[in-house]
Amino acid sequence: MEFIGYLLVAVGVAAIAYGVFASRRRPDAAAPEAGAVAAPETVSEMDHRIRPSVRSFHVEGEVAKVDFSVPVPAGGADAVLTELLEYEAIEVLREKSRNLPIDQVTKVVALASGTEVGSVELPSAGELPPEMEPPVSLHLDAGDDPLLHTVSPSADAAEAGAPSSDTLPPLGSEIRIPAAVEAGLRTVGVDVLAADAPEFVRGLVTLHRYSVEERDDRTYLARKGGVTTLVRNIAHGANDYPELDEGDIRGFVADFIQSGADRGMLVTAKYAPFAIYERERSEPRIQFISRERMQGFVDRMATS
Repeated sequence: MEFIGYLLVAVGVAAIAYGVFASRRRPDAAAPEAGAVAAPETVSEMDHRIRPSVRSFHVEGEVAKVDFSVPVPAGGADAVLTELLEYEAIEVLREKSRNLPIDQVTKVVALASGTEVGSVELPSAGELPPEMEPPVSLHLDAGDDPLLHTVSPSADAAEAGAPSSDTLPPLGSEIRIPAAVEAGLRTVGVDVLAADAPEFVRGLVTLHRYSVEERDDRTYLARKGGVTTLVRNIAHGANDYPELDEGDIRGFVADFIQSGADRGMLVTAKYAPFAIYERERSEPRIQFISRERMQGFVDRMATS
């Protein structure tokens, strides 16, 4: 009998221990079921969009003023740029309201490089409108790598040749750019009408979300999707000859080969000599984006 008593006690202790263990392992109502995979957290466009840099923010009485580091066209901001900066001004005020009182604010003014471009009246003092998606998507298709594609020969204007004068007009006066892309370029600091070819391309690279590694003052590596492109910028000075120099071409090709990059691209506002076609045929991983090819390049980047 004594043995049976000990046996019953042991069984009881084991049952209690198992109950405690099972209760600790039992999932509660909030925990996922066994084998379930948690849904990935989504990141909205609001969390990683390209935004203009803020030069200053201050409140004067009932008016909040947000000044952005964005160049304004000579004729003033167009409707696309105005709507974009008005939207961004509201978002800046929304962010500031987390740490600053805005109860008295009834109006938000958007400025670009010190010039007023638009304003928004709040629903009531201190009341911000609901969060919305940006009116313009500033980054281009993040899934594409347009630097991998060459400009079609049909887009060239090679027949025009180099001009007789050494003076070249601003590139922006000759390039057609969609309004949304122009707004994006201005947002990242590119003065479209005054920019040189390298500035144009760097702005488009930014809008396409390439990661950039500077090599020197005229060379950088643009990476996307595991592919690296060596970009060489050749500026056109006021007194420079308007055609790309053969020495610059040879130097670019040599640097590309030594760099180990997957592709190479030389960018210039100058016209290119016919020799670039032979260079591209002999080394298909490189391309020259010269003045006569810039429109085709911008079109490709804007629609990719």
